[in-house]
Amino acid sequence: TVDGAPVAFTGNFGRATVTTSGDGILNVDGATMGTAKFTVDAGMTLQGTAAKLDGVTATGTGTVAVTALDDTATADLTGLTATSVTAAVGLVNETVSFTGKLGAAAVTISGTSGDADDIFNVDGATMGTATFSVGADAILQGTAAKLDGVTATGTGTVAVTALEGDLGANLSGLHADLTTSAALNADGNVELGATANLTNVDTINISGSGEVTANASAVLGSGTYAVGANA
Repeated sequence: TVDGAPVAFTGNFGRATVTTSGDGILNVDGATMGTAKFTVDAGMTLQGTAAKLDGVTATGTGTVAVTALDDTATADLTGLTATSVTAAVGLVNETVSFTGKLGAAAVTISGTSGDADDIFNVDGATMGTATFSVGADAILQGTAAKLDGVTATGTGTVAVTALEGDLGANLSGLHADLTTSAALNADGNVELGATANLTNVDTINISGSGEVTANASAVLGSGTYAVGANA
C-alpha cells in the first residue's frame, strides 16, 4: 500500500498488487515494474513515463499520468483504465510516428517554435477512445480513417490525410480553434458519403484527376476547397 504524500519509488515491484490511497503521487520513473498491478484511489496519481507504464494494468477512481509518450512510440496504454488517464507528448523539432495503443488517454501534444514541424502522427496507432489537446506549435497528423470521430481541442494544427480512404469520415470533433486541413485525392472519381462531416475543417485540398461529388446528407462545412489543376 502507498498512503498519501508524494513517493518516488525506485525499487522493484516484482509481482505486487499495489493499492494507493489518500492524496498524493506515486512516481515510478525509477522503478523496476515487474508484473505489478495498480489500484489508484481518488485523490491519488500514478505517474510514470510511457516506457514504465507500457502494458501496465491500473484501475481505480484516481488518475494515471503518462509522461514522455513521444519517447515510447509503441506503448500500450490499454491497461490503464482508471477514471482519469492522461498522456503527455513533448515534441522538439521532430516527427513521432506512434504505432502503439492509446486506450482511453487524454493526450496533450506540445511543440516548440522553430524551423521544423513538430508532428505526432497516428497513422499506425490503435486509437481506442483517446482524445487530444494540440498545442500552438504542434501538429496532430493522421488519416481520415484514424481521425474519424476523434475529439481534438487546442490552438494547434490537425492535418487529416487520405480522406479518400474514409469518405464518410466525421471530422466534426476537430474544434474550431484548431487550424485544420483535409487532403482528398479524387483519382477515379469519389463521393463524400452521407455520414461525412467536414464542420470546422478550414481547408480541403483536392488533388487528382477525377471528380468529387457529395451525398445530399453530407455536411460540407464552411471551409475553403482548394482544387488542383486536374480535379
